[in-house]
Amino acid sequence: MKKTKKIVYPALVKQEAKNLKKFATKRELDKLNFDRLVPENAERCIYGQMTGSCWNGRAIQLIEKSCSRVYNEGQEGNSLRDCKLNGSPKKKQRHSYYSPIEVFIYKDGNMENGANERLIKYLKGEIRTL
Repeated sequence: MKKTKKIVYPALVKQEAKNLKKFATKRELDKLNFDRLVPENAERCIYGQMTGSCWNGRAIQLIEKSCSRVYNEGQEGNSLRDCKLNGSPKKKQRHSYYSPIEVFIYKDGNMENGANERLIKYLKGEIRTL
């Protein structure tokens, strides 16, 4: 029986970020601004800043190209806090999942501890490692 490597959360975030740098245009990446980042806002989250809304066609295209796995929407009213890793974005309706980066930027403490700012700097090419 073939062993499968367990996929861990930080690796998914790093892979998505690496892929975003490859698939997003320079113009889209240049739109990212930490001072305007509001993780729970569809226009001011990572994909929202790049494309206008994390729900639009271009955002979906970027997620499908950049993510191998996504998180199912969690319980009503607290969906980003308790979502579970489950499946590919290509097999789901966009309103039912979040990318690893979307979950990451929403995590408690990431705004304050500099993690979200480092992510944006990495995506923009201002730092080389995440």
